[in-house]
Amino acid sequence: MFDWANQRKEPIPVFAEMSSINPVFLLPQKLKASAKDIAGLYAGSITLGVGQFCTNPGLVIGIEGNDLDDFMQALGNEIKRVAPAKMLHPGIAKSFTEKRAKALSQSSQQRRREEADVCRAYGATRVESKSGRGKPCPYNVLGSANF
Repeated sequence: MFDWANQRKEPIPVFAEMSSINPVFLLPQKLKASAKDIAGLYAGSITLGVGQFCTNPGLVIGIEGNDLDDFMQALGNEIKRVAPAKMLHPGIAKSFTEKRAKALSQSSQQRRREEADVCRAYGATRVESKSGRGKPCPYNVLGSANF
């Protein structure tokens, strides 16, 4: 887009937010120390501009456990406190409604398969659990279906 705009006879400036899914990794020590604070900051970040910013974090990866459970509960509570607002465009609102319905309709088994795919994409294929048996995916990946 930048190159195209600059090839014009009269170039035009390009200001674009072009980013990825912006993953956030929750480290166990930090999560144990301040799960509620992190949940508040994260909720503010993902709901900024009604969630329409390209730079919003789109994926959270954390290690299973009570601290992650506390974070998820606190995050859900923080998100519930955010006042609804209008989206930028009717098309964005329509897409959100459709994708939300799809996410909420997924079975937990389907979500776990998708979570395992994400873990493999990040190179996490196996880890030993407390029981001594290997687990195919050591992470809980949060998505809109969990809220």
